[in-house]
Amino acid sequence: MIWGEAEAAGTTMTLRFLSAQPMAIDRFGYFDVRSELHLPVDFDTPLAELLVSVSLAAASPAVNSKAQIVKTLLMGTADTVLKQLDDMPEGLTSWERASIQCCAANVLAINAVHQNHVSLFFKAAETYQATLTTLTSADHPFQWALANLNLAACLLTMAERDNDQDIFNESVQACENALSIMNQQNDAWLWAMAQSRLGLSLYKVDLNTGDTDFLKRSLGAFQAALKVFTRNSHPRLWADIMNNFAQAALVFGEQMHNDEVVKKAIHACNESLEVRTKDDNPLQWAATQNNLGSALFMLGKMNKEVGSLEGALEAFSQALEVYTAHGAERLAAITVKNQEHVKRLIDKR
Repeated sequence: MIWGEAEAAGTTMTLRFLSAQPMAIDRFGYFDVRSELHLPVDFDTPLAELLVSVSLAAASPAVNSKAQIVKTLLMGTADTVLKQLDDMPEGLTSWERASIQCCAANVLAINAVHQNHVSLFFKAAETYQATLTTLTSADHPFQWALANLNLAACLLTMAERDNDQDIFNESVQACENALSIMNQQNDAWLWAMAQSRLGLSLYKVDLNTGDTDFLKRSLGAFQAALKVFTRNSHPRLWADIMNNFAQAALVFGEQMHNDEVVKKAIHACNESLEVRTKDDNPLQWAATQNNLGSALFMLGKMNKEVGSLEGALEAFSQALEVYTAHGAERLAAITVKNQEHVKRLIDKR
């Protein structure tokens, strides 16, 4: 549903978008019911084409066949949106311009996911950043916070491709910006999503710096997210965050030489595997098996128990089976090396 109102002067219309099927809270280019697109009432054909693109991006079809149609239609809109951003009509107010940029960035971010196109992630991030030069937390707090949250998703994806420390830091800042406005009482789901992205960004920063303070903050952010995303309310998100928590806890336990923290990582992996199933999400299931193997291997090195090492070997074997079946050659090669490390330590014991 597209709904809204026109100003009394009759020069600008405010449009909002509401999908019958709730949009996944972790989706790139997330539209909230409070997201707004401001257009002049006499908008021309280019802005009409933009409106079509935004309407498609804000839709969340429940039926797979309809979702595929929307995806196909959306994949033809990126060039139109980019052209419109380069040729905005004269006479737009700063708020109209910012709302168009923010909605256009959402379209680009969704297209980037559909096409797996890194340049579109950069374009989306640039457009969110351009929006944030106009939007302020004082004048439009929610829109400013949501733009930061959507920006963080793009920055994380971009940083992970090249392990770019500077972009990880930008992602941390974007999440913290969102959290400076959002809170658990009024924006629980978005607040929890910002905490989850903050936790992952901080974890990635620690991997590059070895600073345990980042890991402590990462674990705290994941735990905050899990207060909202529970196993019953959001099972998929809960399993994702539990898996990420396990990764951070494993590294922290290793850095602090604390087997109790490593045991928490093992517990989190096992919990996640109860939701991430091999049949429904084989590669995610394998990733968590791989994390479980790493945690059990670390525990085996700490407590010198062969049982933990044998458990690690089994977890790595389970992951390898899936990686091999799905042609994930790089991940399979890493898992084989992990197995070899475990076998050598078992032989020593």
